[in-house]
Amino acid sequence: MASVTAPQSEPGALLSPTKKSFVSKIPRRRSFEGSLPPPSSDNNQHDEPTPPKAKMDKHQQYIKELEEKKRKEKEEEQAKADKQCRLRVKLRQSILQRAAAIRSESDEQTKDEEPTQDPEMTEDEKKAKAAAQKKLLQKQQALLETMKAKRQKEAEEAEAERLKARKKKDVTRKAALGNQEVPSRMQDALEKFNQVAAGSAVSAVRVKKEEKSEPVAALTPEEKERRSQQQEAIKRKQVEYLQKLAEDRKLKQQEEDAQQQLLQQKRAKVREEAMLKAEAAKHNKAPAPPPQNEEENKPVEKPKVNVEAMVSRLSKLKASEVQLVPEAKDFASWKKRNGVAQDTKVFCLTGWYPVIKETLEKRGWFHNPDRNSPYFDLKWALKSDDLKNVKLNEDQLVNHFLQNTAITTKVGLLHNLRNITWFLSEDIDSFFPRAYDLNEPSDMQATKQHFRYIHAEGMLKRLGVQCQAFLDQDIPVLANAGVIDVLLAVCLKRQEILPDDALDNSDSCGVEPLVTDLQWEVLTRCNLNGPSAIRAAFVYTKPPPPETSEQPLSPSEQKEEAKLARTQDKLMEAAFAKEKARLNSLLAQVAPLSIESAQEILAILKVLEAHCPQFHLNGADSKNVWIVKPAGMSRGRGIRVFNQLHELLAYADVENHKECQWIVQKYIENPLLVCNRKFDIRQWVFVTSWNPLTVWFYLDCYLRFSSEEYQVDDLSDQFVHLTNNSIQKNGENFYKAYSTEDGSMTVEGNMWHSDDLNEYLNRKFGLDAETGESIFKSKIQPRMKEIVVWSLSCVQDSIQHRKNSCELYGYDFMLDDTFKPWLIEVNSSPACDYSTAVTKRYIETGLEDILKVMLDVREYDMKRKSNQPAKMPDTGRWENIHKGEFIAKPLASFGGSDFEIKGKKMTKKNQRQTLYRRVSDVATIDEDTPMQLNASVDEQEPEAAEPGPVLPPDVDELL
Repeated sequence: MASVTAPQSEPGALLSPTKKSFVSKIPRRRSFEGSLPPPSSDNNQHDEPTPPKAKMDKHQQYIKELEEKKRKEKEEEQAKADKQCRLRVKLRQSILQRAAAIRSESDEQTKDEEPTQDPEMTEDEKKAKAAAQKKLLQKQQALLETMKAKRQKEAEEAEAERLKARKKKDVTRKAALGNQEVPSRMQDALEKFNQVAAGSAVSAVRVKKEEKSEPVAALTPEEKERRSQQQEAIKRKQVEYLQKLAEDRKLKQQEEDAQQQLLQQKRAKVREEAMLKAEAAKHNKAPAPPPQNEEENKPVEKPKVNVEAMVSRLSKLKASEVQLVPEAKDFASWKKRNGVAQDTKVFCLTGWYPVIKETLEKRGWFHNPDRNSPYFDLKWALKSDDLKNVKLNEDQLVNHFLQNTAITTKVGLLHNLRNITWFLSEDIDSFFPRAYDLNEPSDMQATKQHFRYIHAEGMLKRLGVQCQAFLDQDIPVLANAGVIDVLLAVCLKRQEILPDDALDNSDSCGVEPLVTDLQWEVLTRCNLNGPSAIRAAFVYTKPPPPETSEQPLSPSEQKEEAKLARTQDKLMEAAFAKEKARLNSLLAQVAPLSIESAQEILAILKVLEAHCPQFHLNGADSKNVWIVKPAGMSRGRGIRVFNQLHELLAYADVENHKECQWIVQKYIENPLLVCNRKFDIRQWVFVTSWNPLTVWFYLDCYLRFSSEEYQVDDLSDQFVHLTNNSIQKNGENFYKAYSTEDGSMTVEGNMWHSDDLNEYLNRKFGLDAETGESIFKSKIQPRMKEIVVWSLSCVQDSIQHRKNSCELYGYDFMLDDTFKPWLIEVNSSPACDYSTAVTKRYIETGLEDILKVMLDVREYDMKRKSNQPAKMPDTGRWENIHKGEFIAKPLASFGGSDFEIKGKKMTKKNQRQTLYRRVSDVATIDEDTPMQLNASVDEQEPEAAEPGPVLPPDVDELL
């Protein structure tokens, strides 16, 4: 042991000063000789394995701590999940208990109200009750399904978390096992470094003796084999991954090469055809050939080389080099870089339009695949938003106008169609079902009033059927005198206020609402064929205060206004009590209708039919059905159908969600049915200019059917009431074919071409008696053309016009049972996908012909402007139905200027100030001017000699 400890105790005795400093910096293995007792033959075997065992215990302890931590986290997550499950169970129980309590309360209320009502329920009440129960059951089922889906989703998330934790645990275990091998490897590396760096015999002896005293535990053959297998597996995976990357890169390169080769072939073919045409033209223009002797003496001319095409082809960059080169400076340099001739037209596409692409390539155009590139002659974009960030040149063609929401949104179309009387002598109610914007307070009140009126109109229609049977077959009609009085009062008031001035603005000054709250109480709660009474709890309610003016009132004016309001409330309350007593006395009387009363009811119905354009649209047996639509959505999203006002308003919930805009529109209750199914018509319209307004109408259209037969008993069935293809394609019967009533025609894919509709109408209804043509060509299509022109004329001043812009619109129409078209909405970027065989045929022909209008007609107009001879090109099935006059200064050019004029009340104080100001102005001018002014005043007011205050002429006129 002395030989071993001597070098360690005195290292400076054997090393030079330089080696001393070097050896002191070499990391050494921790020495255990000073702390351990001298080794002996008995305890060497027990002391040697001690350090590895301590290291193993440390790592095992770390792994155990990780496992314990994971176990605790898992237990906490399980406890949270159990707690949430218990909360959901409690919530479900509370909901069920609340529903049971509400149901019991409603039963008690119905029991309490039963003595005041008839002992027997009518058929309508039974149907309403059954529908309410059905809706309640559907809501409960929907709630249970939602909770079930939520539980299933939570279970899936918990399972995913468990898998994730298991994977993480495996990774941690592998990392811990790997950490056990790292210290031994680092120790070996340090020992080798000491051997190489020290370079002294002392360090070599020390290292050798340390190796003898502390032998490293050798790996077993099994561990070595396992480690080698792991390394080989890792190498194998790396090689496979690199091979896969190389194969993918090779396939991608092959595809790019194939595309480039195909593109080069197309270009070569186009250039070859162009060269052949050019040579043919040269031969036609060439003079007569000289004699043969001269030809033999002349040298043979070689064909000319197209230098421009060669330069373009050679200067074209590879796909891999394009990213390394900056963008082109202009269109010419871009064409040169991409190998495109300077006279070749370029187009871009955003969206899937294969017909546009194929047709333009047949015309010799080049497709620029970069959607965001500014270098194009024509760009066909899916949406107008694709063009907002592009700075367009004047000669670039695009297929969208900016700011076209005036016609492509439901709310914009509604507000602009209301202004049709400023442009045309047409009534909006003659072609557009009555609609309201629920976010406008005035429209909200008008919606309630119109809903009430249609309810009264439906009751009068049903009573009219009984009156007609009474006059024809002498069948007596028992009716409640109070209900008849209210019905006649409402309908006579509607007849007197036509056109609908008061209906559109029920709060207008001096105009009573069309249906008062008291009348609505009678119409909804009193029986038409039996005695009834108004509820005692129904009392007068004050109307909401009107909107205050912008200018604040003085205290005296506020007192006067409050006093006037109190007086008016007293008068209104007294009138309400008097009218309630009068109606109660009439509601107790039930007697047969007289012949005069029946004739009066039928006469009122005839007057309403003659003056109300939407009288038949409300239905013969009006169910008062309305359709609610979100103002900014498409493809049928968020659309619902209602026949109860409180359900409609609760669904829209405008008061709590003012950021959402809703449109409510009258449901067409007398639609034309084919195969007992509802349908709408999609019609394409192409606008090439807004100033002058130029409209092209596609002579073909297609029909979209509902997949279920028409009925109004269940308004929640979207497959009956909505015809959008995006909704109907999810129905069970969407892919089923069905036949017409006589079995001569079938409907496949829930769509028909307009030719099929024309044939169906000819077979079932024959030709039009007046014109001798088909009903579709004599009534339906001409009316649709008129509606298209009217609607576009209303928004002409609202849309931003651009010279080389155009847009395709999709108009949606519906037909009633009298073959009258009704405009439903206007869509931008109508669907151009091949969803059915009908749409494929329609879109292929329509888009191919639309390029004729977009390009050929434009070229024709340019030639005409330059006084060049030109022939009108073929436009296929597109027909120019309107070309208006040019407007020098459209309203859209004013940029939203405010033309509002505000008046101010004249007072005596203002009159004096005006007088003093005019007198001071007169005093400051010269002497000649006052003489002229006095002369003019004398001429205008010859009787001004009477005493009194002198006022300006304009004040005299006002007074």
